[in-house]
Amino acid sequence: MTHIDLRSVKACPLCGSPEANDYPPAPSNLYSEKLAGLLGIAESRLLDTVSNVQCQSCDLIYKRQWFQPETLGALFSDCVPLHPKGWDAVSGRFSADNFRREAFQYKEALDQQDEALIARYRRALRSIIDSMRDQSESARLDRLRKAVEEGDVDSLLAQHEWLTEQMDEAAPYSRFAGFSSPDLWRYMEERAGSIHLYGEAGCPLWGLLRHADEKDVTAIFVQRDEPNYWGTGCRVDGQSCRKALLGQSGISARQWHDAWNARLDVFGLFQYLDHLEQPDQFIAEAAQRAHALAIILDDVNEPPAVQHFTGWPETAIETLAKRHGFQVHSDFDAIRASGNHLYLLVRDQNTKTA
Repeated sequence: MTHIDLRSVKACPLCGSPEANDYPPAPSNLYSEKLAGLLGIAESRLLDTVSNVQCQSCDLIYKRQWFQPETLGALFSDCVPLHPKGWDAVSGRFSADNFRREAFQYKEALDQQDEALIARYRRALRSIIDSMRDQSESARLDRLRKAVEEGDVDSLLAQHEWLTEQMDEAAPYSRFAGFSSPDLWRYMEERAGSIHLYGEAGCPLWGLLRHADEKDVTAIFVQRDEPNYWGTGCRVDGQSCRKALLGQSGISARQWHDAWNARLDVFGLFQYLDHLEQPDQFIAEAAQRAHALAIILDDVNEPPAVQHFTGWPETAIETLAKRHGFQVHSDFDAIRASGNHLYLLVRDQNTKTA
């Protein structure tokens, strides 16, 4: 049997406890498919081996076996260099005409029996349906999802006129809207106070940096070197995601380990914390750089995907906040329909300035 080159994780990366219970495995997705190919093993074996466990002490979900840095580097630089959700937020793909175009491409893939392209367009079409603002016609949308799964392209094309009426704007916090909602900004100000200096790490395209810049708030993209998305290979038409953000705005960039002479009012960490191998250490450093941390994560009603090192129930977030002197605000309900959850960690007001 082929040896899988993985690293053993002997203790919880949040609280350090070695005691953990089995947790349901990650579902199959694009990343498990690509990682299995990199490692030369069956995808089912990969998912069985890179298993989820849950800490008995703090409830954090994490991977007991994790990938070598070279494997993660190859995944995000060669196999999936593009961060699709980030680019989708600025792509213009959310339209009835594009849905029709991708449906035809799906039909081509089906005719050619190209399994990789079939899976790609199946995911692409489903993501557009799931991002529609009005989900009230659930039966009709379910029929569309079923048509996608079954390869019934004629049924998809027959809905073009109806889709044209429906697809004026993507649902907030969905794949094609990102996290740029003014409602989210207002919530952060209500809970954390006025925002004059705002920063984000992670994907530069899908967050509130442009919104901050438009409000004449000093906006900073915080760069960290890591084998992850949004690296040097994350390019569309030759333009990197970082250049797409910084090239046409007043937003500046700052390296994580540069000297900081001012503390951020809010530091946005959107779909970011669950990728880090040392989340507790990162938050300890972030606490020195920011008054409040706006952490957006997947709700944990599904097992963490294979590319996510951790999954965060609210009890684990509360442990994290307590360890670093933050109060947790988790009542931003508007985001939950998207499958995301916001945890706003705020320091006491008298610690706002360092």
